[in-house]
Amino acid sequence: MKVVVQILIAFAVVLFIFATTNIISIYQSSYAKSTLTSQISSSQVLNEVAGELKLAMQSFNNAANAVTVAKDPSSFKEAVDLVNEQYAKLSSAFTHSIDNNVIESSKVSSFLEQIKDNVDNQIIVKKQMLELDDKILADFQELSVRQMSSDIVLKRVLSSVNDQFLKDSVDEYVEKRNSAINIVGHSVFNQSLDKAIDYYQKAVSLYQDIDSDEEYLLEDLPALKSEKDFIISSDAFKQLIQSENSICKMKVDYLKDEKKLANLNKEFSLVQGNLDKEITTVNQIASDNNKAVATGVESILNTIIIVLLCSMLLSICVVFVVSSILTKKISHPIRKFMDTMNLLAKGDYTKKINPKNWGFEFNVLSHKLNSVIESNSRLIQKIQSNNQDIKKQSVLNQETVDDVVNFSNRQHEAMHSILESINQLCVINQNTSKAIDNTRTHTNAIQVAVEGALGAIESNVSGNHKLSSNIDRASDAITKLVERTKDIRKILDGISEIAGQTNLLALNAAIEAARAGEA
Repeated sequence: MKVVVQILIAFAVVLFIFATTNIISIYQSSYAKSTLTSQISSSQVLNEVAGELKLAMQSFNNAANAVTVAKDPSSFKEAVDLVNEQYAKLSSAFTHSIDNNVIESSKVSSFLEQIKDNVDNQIIVKKQMLELDDKILADFQELSVRQMSSDIVLKRVLSSVNDQFLKDSVDEYVEKRNSAINIVGHSVFNQSLDKAIDYYQKAVSLYQDIDSDEEYLLEDLPALKSEKDFIISSDAFKQLIQSENSICKMKVDYLKDEKKLANLNKEFSLVQGNLDKEITTVNQIASDNNKAVATGVESILNTIIIVLLCSMLLSICVVFVVSSILTKKISHPIRKFMDTMNLLAKGDYTKKINPKNWGFEFNVLSHKLNSVIESNSRLIQKIQSNNQDIKKQSVLNQETVDDVVNFSNRQHEAMHSILESINQLCVINQNTSKAIDNTRTHTNAIQVAVEGALGAIESNVSGNHKLSSNIDRASDAITKLVERTKDIRKILDGISEIAGQTNLLALNAAIEAARAGEA
């Protein structure tokens, strides 16, 4: 199998592992998303219900408290409207919680009915208290006005009376009446129910004496009967101090209503406590749900992280194993190639590569390298044989050169003999010149000289023949030397050509060895 194919397969395996883990992570994320979405939605609903209930309950409590602390009818009316509005919101909030199955309907309906009845009773009682309070203050002011009016009438009537006993009776009547009015005043500003009842009883008892004294005064002072202001004030005193609608009696009723309102507030607090428990339950459920959501998120994220870590570790293991196998399959052939190349660099062309279970690329490369080794080996053998031939030819060339050197030596010797002959010829020419000169100077011995000259000429001619034959021999030797030199030059050219071819073969071998090293 090709190494490239193996690498591609390993890469595909790693991609498959990553794809599988990513699919698992995506599935986990999608499942986590749906789960968390539902849990978060439920948590949001619970938080919304809990917040709505808490806010509605707090607003309703504030509205109910505004009813109990109202000081005048206008603020009371506003508080009552606010209570009705907040009760509607509270009912809507509990209905919302019931619709979301957060609270049981039976409990909530019971608590809402109780709290509604309680608040309605508080409104009724508070309304009565405000009416009584206004009536008490108005009647007390009326009582003060009637007191002043009665005193004016009595002073005017007594101004025409000279009976001291009657005046004392009037003073006693006024004193008792003022005492009764003082009792009423204490009752108005009193906040204790027991004291209010006691004031009421004292005022009624005291006014019975005042009523009898008034009858005596009317009999003793007939002028009082004609005073309408006194009669009206007297009737007002009876109504405001002694009747069932008297100020003290209204104060007693007011304090009773106040106590009743306090009891209603306690009942309201109890019912409110029950509702607060339900709201607290909702808050607890919301808190537990939030914790569950947080735990679910943490668990899902941990699962995704574990899956990713496992996929990463598995991928690293696969890559490590595959890389180890591929490295082993690649490094072993490369070491074989390097060892063979080192041997080739040292000139050992006897070692060949024998691939065993190698990849396709290494098999092809080993086959090519073996081919290069074989071709280089043949080329080296051919170079060696050519070197042997060159060596033999060199020996022959050496012998030829030795012959040429010997012939040159002989030629040198012939040249020396020729030079000697030429020197002798020069001497003869000199002698001839001297003889001619002697002939000219010695005309008398011409015959003798001529004869001697003729003999010398004959000897000269014979010497010239010898010189000519020596020159011919030297020329033949030089011609042979030139031919030998040409033969030697041809041999040297052949040697140069063989050396050049040898260099080219060596260069080609080096180039092929370098290419094999790069491969």
